[in-house]
Amino acid sequence: MSQNYLEGPIPSKNCGIHLEILDLSVNLNGQIFSEEVRPNILSFFFLDDNNFEGPLPRNIYLRSLFVLDASNNNFSRDIPRWITDNTRLVQLDLSKNHLKGSTKRNSYIYKGSILKYMSGIDVSSNRVSGEIPIELGNMSNIEALNLSHNHLIGRIPNTFSNLQKIESLDLSYNRLNGSIPVGLLELNSLAVFSVAYNNLSGAVPDFKAQFGTFNKSSYEGNPFLCGYPLDNKCGMSPKLSNTTKINGDEESSEMEDIECFYIGFVVSYGAILLGLAAALCFNRYWRKAWFRMIEALMFYCYYFVLDSIVTPVKSRWCRNVG
Repeated sequence: MSQNYLEGPIPSKNCGIHLEILDLSVNLNGQIFSEEVRPNILSFFFLDDNNFEGPLPRNIYLRSLFVLDASNNNFSRDIPRWITDNTRLVQLDLSKNHLKGSTKRNSYIYKGSILKYMSGIDVSSNRVSGEIPIELGNMSNIEALNLSHNHLIGRIPNTFSNLQKIESLDLSYNRLNGSIPVGLLELNSLAVFSVAYNNLSGAVPDFKAQFGTFNKSSYEGNPFLCGYPLDNKCGMSPKLSNTTKINGDEESSEMEDIECFYIGFVVSYGAILLGLAAALCFNRYWRKAWFRMIEALMFYCYYFVLDSIVTPVKSRWCRNVG
């Protein structure tokens, strides 16, 4: 029934409780069917590219669902529990909606056998907030994970080094901070990677293995990241940068660099002032020229104030009195 000219909501009556595959993409609008409808054996459910709005139903319990694609709609509010508790779900695409909620509040999402079988998750372009749960690193069969364009904060979990089958990892356009875990170098199947436009810092992973195929667009928008292929150099060897990241000392190293910059600036400025003072002290010609310049500047300021402020005010006062 996909890609037709159907309009309106999904009818709540006679919806076929024995359906296994239901494709309603590029068709409908309004709200999804009521919570009274429960297609018990539905395995593949496609609702993408419609104009559905409002919340996803909370109690329809599609226990046999393998694939759910509700992308590119106007769904809002939290992701319902019947989705996150489904132990058979293999692919989930909720991208390009207005879904929100906190990963901390919905920590139950990342527990149970669902993590063992999930092969793809896409919740990009929503309003999900909170930190990335470390439990996502237990998804041993995940091949694609897209959390981009949300409001996620905190660090990239070190457990992501366990995602040995992952081919696409997109964490761009969030508010993540800290360093990129060096363990990601162990992801030999990774073909697409982006952490662009976050607040990450430190050295990027060494330009080798799969990371030797990623250009600077994978890291852009993070002004405190450094290392090849970025233009911002770290000033240290890759080996040293990795050791620093493993020990969690890259942030203190950055602070030391900033302190050195300020100290160097103050010392240079002071040296210039001392050099100028010494030149005026020991060179009589320069000293006289300096004082003549200061005197001329003082007279210029005096007459400027006199002509621009005092004289007009005095003239206006005289006219008012007269």
